Amino acid sequence: MLCRLPQLAAIAATIAVLTLPARALAQEAQGGAAVVSSPAAPKRWSVARDLAAVLPVGALAADSGPMLGPLVRLGFQATSRVEVGMRSGYLYGLDKDVGADRMSALSAIPIFACARAFFLAEGVGPYAAVEIGANVLRRRYRSAAESGLFEIDLHAQESRWTAGADVGAGWVLSRKLPIDLRAQIAALDLLSSRGPTHGIAIGGTAGWTIFF
Repeated sequence: MLCRLPQLAAIAATIAVLTLPARALAQEAQGGAAVVSSPAAPKRWSVARDLAAVLPVGALAADSGPMLGPLVRLGFQATSRVEVGMRSGYLYGLDKDVGADRMSALSAIPIFACARAFFLAEGVGPYAAVEIGANVLRRRYRSAAESGLFEIDLHAQESRWTAGADVGAGWVLSRKLPIDLRAQIAALDLLSSRGPTHGIAIGGTAGWTIFF
């Protein structure tokens, strides 16, 4: 029995040497699995701050000047190509000379549900947009002598709720440079007694998007 101890020791040493590479590979695989982390979840929410310029056309242009103001949009990437959200802000109407020493202006507070469909990538690149919802319109009249740039008139002759909508196309440059440029056509007053085409305006927005 004692004479076999060297042989048994040699056999055990051989088995240990043969299994060493397998154990080393197993440990390396475990270590590599620990290093590799799961990819970060994509940022699906966004907040955009836009500056809008709107120009009335057609019949609305006869008694309404250009409109300027800030807009804020909250969006959620529902799918890889579709974003839904809300958009609101304040569009201040500049005075329009309607004759007889009178100035008229139309301001708006849109409160819209919105959707955007991206064509190339999630949340960036070219897209089509549609918005619809409530619109608070504020009509202002005053004499030419009282007219002033961005002068708030708390005694406007008319202020009412109505429905509005717009469609447009735009481009978000990239996630790293999320500048959002859009052109659109809007129906400011879908419930107008003179028909929904009376409140048509064209315009555009430029803004910056924050993803989170």
